[in-house]
Amino acid sequence: VLRALNKSKAGRRELELLQTTGLTSEQLRLIVRHLRTKGYLHVEGSGTKRRYKITRAGTGFLRNGR
Repeated sequence: VLRALNKSKAGRRELELLQTTGLTSEQLRLIVRHLRTKGYLHVEGSGTKRRYKITRAGTGFLRNGR
């Protein structure tokens, strides 16, 4: 999910993430909740306009290759 978000600086909507990752909606929600608690992901907006953006901490996590 972080790699999919890392490709777009403007963030991605939930439908775009579902198509890119091939996950189900429920799986994505669980992963997003976990990444938000770690501080790797930021959620903007609500409803259909909700966008997910990767944070600086998330980018650093990907860079370290963990």
